[in-house]
Amino acid sequence: MDSPSVSGAYRFVIQPGENTQVEVEAELFAREDIAKLGVAPLTSMFTFGEASRERPDDFRPQVHDSDGLLMHTGSGEWIWRPLSNPSYLHTSTFVDDSPQGFGLMQRERDFNRYLDVEAQYHRRPSQWVIPLDEWGPGHVELVEIPTPDETHDNIVAYWVADDTLAAGESRRLHYLTHTLNTQPDAHNLGRAIRTRHGRAGVPGQADSSSLEQRQFIVDFQGGALADITADQPVELDISSQHGEVLLPQVTPLPNNGWRASFRLPASDQPSDVRLRLTLKGEPVSETWNYVWYPDDE
Repeated sequence: MDSPSVSGAYRFVIQPGENTQVEVEAELFAREDIAKLGVAPLTSMFTFGEASRERPDDFRPQVHDSDGLLMHTGSGEWIWRPLSNPSYLHTSTFVDDSPQGFGLMQRERDFNRYLDVEAQYHRRPSQWVIPLDEWGPGHVELVEIPTPDETHDNIVAYWVADDTLAAGESRRLHYLTHTLNTQPDAHNLGRAIRTRHGRAGVPGQADSSSLEQRQFIVDFQGGALADITADQPVELDISSQHGEVLLPQVTPLPNNGWRASFRLPASDQPSDVRLRLTLKGEPVSETWNYVWYPDDE
C-alpha cells in the first residue's frame, strides 16, 4: 500500500468455503500525522426494515444486506445495534478496550421477511472481525449514510484506536475476518429478534399526552432464554443517556421468547437507550442499544 500519508505491506491468508476466512497481517508506516485510522472496515447496505418509519412504495417488507451491528466487548458484553437509513448522516461510537469481535450481521434469515427472489436478501452473509492481538482502548465506529435505494452501500463499521499515528511511527495489525450465516459460536445469550416502535396512544382514547409518546418493543429469543420458563423472575435492566424512560416492562411471549417494552416522552433531543434481560442479577440476553432521533423524518 502506498499513499501520500501512509505506506504499508499486507499479507492475506484466504480460506474459501461456506464461511470464507481471511487472516490479515499488516505493517503501516505513517508519512503524516494520522488522527483517525479505521481498522478492519466493513461496508453494507440498509435501505429499510421493520423499524423504519419512512419506507418506499415497495412490495418487499424489508431491503437490507445487514440489519444490525453486533459487538463482543473486551469485558465480555454482547451489544446489538439495529441499523437505520437516516435522513442525514449519523455517526455512533462504542467505546471499548481490547474488543473480542464486531461485525455487520444479517440476523433475519427468513425469505418471508424480504419476498425478494432476485436479490435474496435472506441469504446475504454476515461478516465478523476477530482481533488476533490486543487492540487496547478505542472504539467501534458506526456510520449510517442516507440512501434513496439499495444500489448504494450506506453502512460502514470499523475500529479506531485511541492512540493516534504520528508521522514516522508504525503500527502492526493482525486480525481475522470471516463470513457466517448464523451468530458467532461464543454468543450464547438471548438475541434481539425484533425491534418495533410506534405511537403510544391507546386506540379509541384521545389522550394527548400518550399520543406524543413513542412506544418501543424489543423481542428476545434463543440462547439462554430457551431454558427459562415464563414463571421465572426475568427483569429488565434499562437506561437512557438523555431523558427518561417511561413504563419499562418485560413480558413472556407464547413462542418461548420475552418482550421488553418502554415509552419515550416527547422531546426534540435524541434518546440513547440500552436494555437487557437479567435473571437473578445475571444477564440472559445481549444488550440492545438504539438511538431514537425524533426529527429524523
